[in-house]
Amino acid sequence: MTVRLQIGKLNVYRNASPEELSELHLSDRLMVQLIKIDRLGPRIEGMAYRAKFDEACGILESVRVYALCTVVQLMIPGSLRRN
Repeated sequence: MTVRLQIGKLNVYRNASPEELSELHLSDRLMVQLIKIDRLGPRIEGMAYRAKFDEACGILESVRVYALCTVVQLMIPGSLRRN
Protein backbone atom coordinates (compact mmCIF):
# COMPACT_ATOMS: atom_id res chain seq x y z
CA MET A 1 0.00 0.00 0.00
CA THR A 2 1.39 3.44 -0.89
CA VAL A 3 1.99 5.96 1.84
CA ARG A 4 -0.63 8.35 0.48
CA LEU A 5 -3.25 5.60 0.39
CA GLN A 6 -2.31 4.53 3.91
CA ILE A 7 -2.56 8.12 5.15
CA GLY A 8 -5.95 8.47 3.49
CA LYS A 9 -7.27 5.35 5.20
CA LEU A 10 -5.85 6.27 8.60
CA ASN A 11 -6.97 9.90 8.40
CA VAL A 12 -10.42 8.86 9.69
CA TYR A 13 -8.68 8.04 13.02
CA ARG A 14 -7.20 11.53 13.32
CA ASN A 15 -9.71 12.51 16.05
CA ALA A 16 -10.41 9.00 17.32
CA SER A 17 -10.69 8.15 20.98
CA PRO A 18 -7.93 6.15 22.70
CA GLU A 19 -10.28 3.16 22.72
CA GLU A 20 -10.71 3.31 18.95
CA LEU A 21 -6.96 3.74 18.45
CA SER A 22 -6.24 0.73 20.64
CA GLU A 23 -7.94 -1.45 18.00
CA LEU A 24 -5.27 -0.45 15.45
CA HIS A 25 -1.92 -2.15 15.03
CA LEU A 26 0.93 -0.37 16.82
CA SER A 27 2.47 0.82 13.54
CA ASP A 28 -0.90 2.22 12.42
CA ARG A 29 -1.29 4.07 15.72
CA LEU A 30 2.13 5.59 15.18
CA MET A 31 1.15 6.63 11.66
CA VAL A 32 -2.04 8.27 13.00
CA GLN A 33 0.06 10.30 15.45
CA LEU A 34 2.49 11.27 12.68
CA ILE A 35 -0.24 12.52 10.34
CA LYS A 36 -1.44 14.80 13.14
CA ILE A 37 1.86 16.71 13.04
CA ASP A 38 1.48 19.84 10.93
CA ARG A 39 3.98 20.06 8.02
CA LEU A 40 5.83 16.90 9.07
CA GLY A 41 7.54 16.41 5.69
CA PRO A 42 9.21 19.84 5.58
CA ARG A 43 10.16 19.55 9.25
CA ILE A 44 11.94 16.22 8.68
CA GLU A 45 13.64 17.63 5.58
CA GLY A 46 14.84 20.57 7.66
CA MET A 47 16.23 18.31 10.36
CA ALA A 48 18.02 16.17 7.78
CA TYR A 49 19.46 19.29 6.12
CA ARG A 50 20.65 20.59 9.48
CA ALA A 51 22.34 17.28 10.31
CA LYS A 52 24.12 17.20 6.94
CA PHE A 53 25.07 20.87 7.31
CA ASP A 54 26.54 20.32 10.78
CA GLU A 55 28.49 17.32 9.52
CA ALA A 56 29.85 19.32 6.57
CA CYS A 57 30.83 22.17 8.91
CA GLY A 58 32.71 19.71 11.12
CA ILE A 59 34.62 18.37 8.14
CA LEU A 60 35.45 21.88 6.94
CA GLU A 61 36.60 22.84 10.44
CA SER A 62 38.91 19.80 10.52
CA VAL A 63 40.38 20.78 7.16
CA ARG A 64 40.80 24.39 8.31
CA VAL A 65 42.61 23.33 11.50
CA TYR A 66 44.88 20.96 9.54
CA ALA A 67 45.71 23.72 7.04
CA LEU A 68 46.39 26.20 9.83
CA CYS A 69 48.71 23.73 11.60
CA THR A 70 50.55 23.14 8.33
CA VAL A 71 51.03 26.87 7.81
CA VAL A 72 52.28 27.33 11.37
CA GLN A 73 54.74 24.45 10.91
CA LEU A 74 56.06 26.07 7.76
CA MET A 75 56.59 29.35 9.61
CA ILE A 76 58.75 27.75 12.33
CA PRO A 77 62.42 27.83 11.29
CA GLY A 78 63.92 24.38 10.80
CA SER A 79 60.52 22.66 10.71
CA LEU A 80 60.63 21.98 6.99
CA ARG A 81 61.36 18.41 6.16
CA ARG A 82 63.96 17.98 3.47
CA ASN A 83 64.16 14.93 1.28
